Amino acid sequence: MNTAIHTKGQHNMATSNLRKEVIGSIRDMRAEREGALAGYIDTLIRIAAAEQALADARAARDKARGLARDAGNTAAELERAARIIRDHTHHAGSQPEHDGEHTADDQQPDEGQHGGHDEHTENQPW
Repeated sequence: MNTAIHTKGQHNMATSNLRKEVIGSIRDMRAEREGALAGYIDTLIRIAAAEQALADARAARDKARGLARDAGNTAAELERAARIIRDHTHHAGSQPEHDGEHTADDQQPDEGQHGGHDEHTENQPW
C-alpha cells in the first residue's frame, strides 16, 4: 500500500507540473498574440494620424495655391514650382501621386479657376 500511495503522489505532482507547463505555454502564446495585436493597433493609429495630417496639409496646399493664383501666378508657374519640389524630394520607391499629364491650363493663366486652384494638382501630395 505504501507503494500505491507513493505512486499516486508522484502522479499528482507530475499532473500538477504538466498543468503548470501547459498553462504557462498558453499564456506565452496569448502574450505573443496580444503583443502582435498591440503592434498592429499602434500602426493603424499612426496611419490614421498620418492620413489626417496629409488631409490637413492638402487643404493648406489648396488654400495657398488659391492665394497664389489670386495674386496673379499662372498655373504653369505653380506647376513648375511643384515639379521642382518633386524633383528635389523624390526618393526611390516613393514617387508622389502625379499622372505626369499636362493640360493647356499649365501653359496659360486660367480665368475659370474654382476657388483659386485648378483640378490638375488635386491628386498631388502637396
